Amino acid sequence: MERQPHAVELFVRSLSPSGATHQQERILERLDELAAEGHVDDYEVTVWGERVVPDSVAADTPTGENVLDTVDEFGSWATAHGVSVERFYPEQTVESAITGDEFTAISLPVVAMAEYVDGRLHHVTPHEGETVQTVLGRLDALGTETTRSRDERPLRLA
Repeated sequence: MERQPHAVELFVRSLSPSGATHQQERILERLDELAAEGHVDDYEVTVWGERVVPDSVAADTPTGENVLDTVDEFGSWATAHGVSVERFYPEQTVESAITGDEFTAISLPVVAMAEYVDGRLHHVTPHEGETVQTVLGRLDALGTETTRSRDERPLRLA
């Protein structure tokens, strides 16, 4: 069986809470290691903000649409695989400090990861099922799989 390309997209929050920067650096170091070892063929990093407001002018920009599409795609993947990402993308009502208006916003996680095989979404972290799967936990799992074993069987989905 021919090996299928395995690409990763890492999403990191631009203004991360204190302490999260160390976690993001560790994840990037681990991705470098996995790429060098052949467990990951390619990866890219996408920087996003703290939250997105679906009913805003910014959400109608290409960047805003991309973030909303990504969140929707992750939710669809989770539903199809019997897990949930909802806790990691909570909706909340926020009040504008300038206008006093209230609006609904979707908070984005400090770090999230999508895996693609042959260009199709294959795995999303973080997610929760019976347990929570974190990005670092998933990277550790990828590192224990050999290139040969990935050729012979698909990656476990949870």
